[in-house]
Amino acid sequence: MHIRSCLPSVLVLFSLVAGCAATGSKSPCAPAELTARRDAFYVSFQHYRPESPGSAVIILPPTGGTTFLDRRYADLFCEHQMAVYLVTDWQGRDEQSYELNIHNRLLGRGQRAIELLLSRIDAMSVSIMGTSVGGIHAATAAARLEEIDRAVIIAAGAPVSSVIAWSEQSDLAAAREVRLRRLGFPDTAAYAAALDATIQWDPFRFRNRSSVPYVAMVMVEDDRVVATRFQRQLLSRWPEAKTWTVSGGHAAGIFTAWLLHAEDILEFLLEPASAMGRQDDGSSGPPRSSSASSRVNSGPHSLHRSIRPLSNQY
Repeated sequence: MHIRSCLPSVLVLFSLVAGCAATGSKSPCAPAELTARRDAFYVSFQHYRPESPGSAVIILPPTGGTTFLDRRYADLFCEHQMAVYLVTDWQGRDEQSYELNIHNRLLGRGQRAIELLLSRIDAMSVSIMGTSVGGIHAATAAARLEEIDRAVIIAAGAPVSSVIAWSEQSDLAAAREVRLRRLGFPDTAAYAAALDATIQWDPFRFRNRSSVPYVAMVMVEDDRVVATRFQRQLLSRWPEAKTWTVSGGHAAGIFTAWLLHAEDILEFLLEPASAMGRQDDGSSGPPRSSSASSRVNSGPHSLHRSIRPLSNQY
């Protein structure tokens, strides 16, 4: 059992409007369907390659799968010369079970997919963006991987155990009722504590980065899928993050984030580091990683990444 987005049913209602609100022209860089493999593990993605790529961005969709909004973001970024890696699937992403440990396995596989994709990217800088559970994956990766320079997190929260335990999304709510009954938890707080003991892959678990990534977050008010209070808790992980707030609940809020803030997100991804109140050498504000500085100074074709080995524990 894992976090499923309720986006599809709502986004269908908005699809005609979005077609008018988004950039109307067809993307100049049609995506290629690709798969990266290492041992028995794979990650599938759509690669949008502009004419003159500079930076790159990884997009992680909601658990329900890639939506037209993810493709709209990809088109927008590609039109502005960003290489886009829109993740569509990875090994074991759809495993389902009522056992508590399943969440840690699913989250770990998401991190493995991100690392595998990073090992294939040659760019001056790499950003990551995720929505809903994709935002949880993105936040965890930003907390632990030096290779990620910027992160955009939309309608995601932490601690992950609390998001799962209190979510009113139908699958997670059903799993909560089954687990409370079968495992004898007296209440949701006890259930959340038991989940927390099993989950390693959480943004709050990783604080050993030598640098602080630039982070932007879209907060959704009245969200009952990823409760707004846990979105605010995730913000405390990066209190200097740029933030935008939208309303309307989870799915409508995600659509509103695109409608009102797609251009803001693009600007955040393209803005020079010196214009964001921090210097790459760390002379003002939290330090930036040496790897990020070397990418900017050496150019995309001399990039050498030091991706850590992928552990079998995923």
